[in-house]
Amino acid sequence: MSLLNRHYPLLHTYDTPTITYIDGIMGPSSGLVGLKKFIDNNDIWYCSFSTPRCFLYFNIKDLMIAEHYQKVLAKEAYIVLDLSFEPFLDTIDSIYINVILAHNIPPSQVIFINNMYDADDYNRKAAVRHNSDPMRIFYFSALEWHVANHAGVVNSKPLEIKEYPKKYLNLNRRWRIHRPILTMLLYHRKLLDKGHVSFGPCEVHTTWDEVWLLLESMMAATPKLIEAFRDSQDIKNMPWMYLDTSELHTNRAVIEASIDKFYYDSYFSVISETTFYTNEFNNSRFITEKTFKSILMRHPFVIVSVPNSLVVLKQLGYKTFAPWINESYDCVLNDNDRMLAIADEIERLVNLKKEELEEFLRNVIPICEYNYQLLCGRTNFIYEDVKNGD
Repeated sequence: MSLLNRHYPLLHTYDTPTITYIDGIMGPSSGLVGLKKFIDNNDIWYCSFSTPRCFLYFNIKDLMIAEHYQKVLAKEAYIVLDLSFEPFLDTIDSIYINVILAHNIPPSQVIFINNMYDADDYNRKAAVRHNSDPMRIFYFSALEWHVANHAGVVNSKPLEIKEYPKKYLNLNRRWRIHRPILTMLLYHRKLLDKGHVSFGPCEVHTTWDEVWLLLESMMAATPKLIEAFRDSQDIKNMPWMYLDTSELHTNRAVIEASIDKFYYDSYFSVISETTFYTNEFNNSRFITEKTFKSILMRHPFVIVSVPNSLVVLKQLGYKTFAPWINESYDCVLNDNDRMLAIADEIERLVNLKKEELEEFLRNVIPICEYNYQLLCGRTNFIYEDVKNGD
């Protein structure tokens, strides 16, 4: 059995629709790294893509040679579609409409590889909506795999039981709306100078004024947030906050030693994950390299993300930090209330007294070590049923 198309298409539609062909044997890939066992037992035709819009611009049948298409129709091969680095659940609808139904492809022969924890549940409902049998879903923890591959070259060391120059580390690059809101809350509570925080101009956003009205509209239904927002006008005059670099346009998914010292000089991370708002773009729970970097650096963390994100980590085998961190924030469904709960817990952790900090560190250090060893020893990152570890 084999990968049928050794030169597989990589479809881009972030900007201008483009197609690149990658050598599937020697070139970089995402989901292919976890599919070896499946490929050993099956023939697959593989395609990687970037957004749900790809199959509006690129006809999947036209990308395949006739022989491979016929093998799929005869249920002798599978189409594997890979979107391992984005959280867009509506991709599943696009596959049903623009791939399965448009080309009469048996759903049983389509495998969607993704890093969206909620994809399996969404897929079952989508199949009903589209009057189809369900396609197969493979969960690929791609960014966990990405970070684990760097474990041998990173100078990770355990926390020490001591006083720390700063209390927390909070890295921000792109101005996803929850990030300026969190930064504003930390400013309002006089917590910004207690941590290592990066926040500066990035991509389309270069000033607070550009997002100010949007921020106000996002917080309008929550009096406590609006009060903090209106009391924080001076944040517009505050200097930008940089750590290892002032160049925030480049995606820094790679592991860089320049950031190590900020982990060593603080005792927990505030992880501003990619997704936060539950109604934004129909996003899934989506754990990225931001969280796995903290695990690799043996850092306890508060995760700023959609509800029940810690459940995903537990399902993957990791331990979280309750009761030493109050993780009830993760269960708060209302986005604004969850943000306030996160800010409350950051404030509590920042203000731990000497004895409380020592107790905190004694108890979280073993959890951090367990998670570090699990990440470094992990060999499987792809599951057809992640909830059962299969």
